[in-house]
Amino acid sequence: MLKGINYDIGTQFSKDFLSRPVFDEVIVSKEIEIIRQELHCDAVRISGKDIDRLTKASEFALKQGLEVWFSPAFIDATMDDTIGYLEQCAKAAEKLRGQYENVVFVAGCEYSLFLRGFVKGDTIYVRLKRMFNPFSILFNVILGSNRPFQKKLNTFLEKTVPAIRMHFRGKITYASGTWEKINWNIFDFVSIDHYRASYNKSIYRKELQKYYGYNKPVVVSEFGCCAYK
Repeated sequence: MLKGINYDIGTQFSKDFLSRPVFDEVIVSKEIEIIRQELHCDAVRISGKDIDRLTKASEFALKQGLEVWFSPAFIDATMDDTIGYLEQCAKAAEKLRGQYENVVFVAGCEYSLFLRGFVKGDTIYVRLKRMFNPFSILFNVILGSNRPFQKKLNTFLEKTVPAIRMHFRGKITYASGTWEKINWNIFDFVSIDHYRASYNKSIYRKELQKYYGYNKPVVVSEFGCCAYK
């Protein structure tokens, strides 16, 4: 069983907002060391947009003996731009894997929200409002796995994963939202961003258990308590 944590090297949520404006290698190296030595993790999911930053932080982690989950994040991109970006990321991840081996490629995160083209809206903030307003939540309950974006999302992933595998020879997964119904047959791990909140407190474990039906290792790729009422 892996014990891991997420580490952000700078996610571009909008033109005016980069989650980590300054990437100080000394600080990053020290924080990675803390993850290994003080938090006693054996894995780290390293997320963000800049490929050089992803690579450098991953090198620090691999030298600490951590398993790296290389997790590119290209917010508000088109599907076509995302595939080209992921291919470049896959090349960088494969160089690391060739030297250290212990690298898993995360082929995206909650694309129905983070990318354009699945849910209406040019920005993630607009799509969040559309996805999680009361009417949409009711719509989700009624339609379940038949929501319009589900088929389109899986078609996109089925196109994307072979493109990544052309450049990356290691294991691949996708960090899915609980509302996304993914074809896990194309991945090596089942990964779910599974948060505990008041609405799922009593069924949290039961919800997670259903992901074991794919006969593949299951990973909670994001976890914790929601930071809102």
